[in-house]
Amino acid sequence: MKKSRNKLFTTLITFTLSFPLFADDLKISEDFKEGDIVSAETFNEIFDTIEKINRTVSSEDLFGTWSCDALTTRVTNAWTQEGLYYVVKDAQVNFSQSSSGATPINTISTSSISPFKREGTSGFSGSFIGTFDVYNNKLFTKHSSDLGARIWDINFTSPTRFELTFLETSAESFPANYSSFLTCDSATPVPASPTSLSAINAQTAINVSWTDASEGELGFNVYRKLDGDLNYSLLTTQTSTSYSDTETVEGLTYFYYVVSYNDNGESSKSKIVSATLDSIPPTIGAFSPAEGSNVNDNGEAPYEGLGAFQLSITFSEPIKVDCPNKNEPAPGMSASCIGDSNALKVETSPQNFPSYFLESGTTVQFFTGKVTAGNGTYTVTLDASYIKDLNGNSLPENLTWTFTSD
Repeated sequence: MKKSRNKLFTTLITFTLSFPLFADDLKISEDFKEGDIVSAETFNEIFDTIEKINRTVSSEDLFGTWSCDALTTRVTNAWTQEGLYYVVKDAQVNFSQSSSGATPINTISTSSISPFKREGTSGFSGSFIGTFDVYNNKLFTKHSSDLGARIWDINFTSPTRFELTFLETSAESFPANYSSFLTCDSATPVPASPTSLSAINAQTAINVSWTDASEGELGFNVYRKLDGDLNYSLLTTQTSTSYSDTETVEGLTYFYYVVSYNDNGESSKSKIVSATLDSIPPTIGAFSPAEGSNVNDNGEAPYEGLGAFQLSITFSEPIKVDCPNKNEPAPGMSASCIGDSNALKVETSPQNFPSYFLESGTTVQFFTGKVTAGNGTYTVTLDASYIKDLNGNSLPENLTWTFTSD
């Protein structure tokens, strides 16, 4: 190719190219005049463009950050109507490759107004996040919520610009839930989205934290909305990766997302998380067998087929048992959280029966070793540190009671 370029350069050296102020706007042939000269830089740029638009496009050609304008003739939420069409301008599109796993995966993400999938279609809103492939000068994109991929014709008009034309006309997507045409220019990237976002009820505040997933950002914008509100508003701008939201009201649920930013703009959104401000711990309403009751050797509430004895505790609100040593359910049992745990102990000298448990709203059923007649007094101890409500408040104190089996 270098020999070909040099030969053609020698042939064309007698021509000059008149440039406007913007050097990447090449003049058309009518502007050439006899005796003009083409510089080596311009000549190589012409050949780079010819090579780009005449060879088969690969995924690597797309890797990077692009600024895209999208067009459609269909009414689309958050897009701007301009005459007979609707447009979204300067949307960011990121093409990259994940190296995790044995097979690399091509990933695509966009800014919060997607230039690909249209707002308001099939419940879609926000950024487009999915995977992509390139084959035979066709771009295949698959949004994470779609059953199948979508097809685009891809055409590089310069090394830094490509055009996409939507080709999918199947019954599933036509009239298209996607834009009709995109023009994308290479762009200086904004930072990557923050990861591992969490929101935790801290009784007097909601603590939001995240992981910085990129370098070069100037800071982070934290957005929040109240449950039931339609729109998010900017809560704070900061450089640290955590924030304590004290402007909250007891019993209300708040939703959050975070973006990083630099001089080029904001990243796409992080995942959305929520938490409810709750400073009231759970309390115990009732338990069985009752304090001081007598249970015979058949058990008053045996769990059929297990030879197990059932104890129940009812709380003032739904709770979760913290079971750090989860294991498979015992035969015939089905529960949201079953574990071999020290949350509840049933003791009679010289035996100590570890328990399994079944959560069901405000009531927890514990299953322990079969109560045997003649063993005398059984002491039951509920460890408060294992019991939390759904917003993380711990039971204030242990519960201990006794029953007998004569």
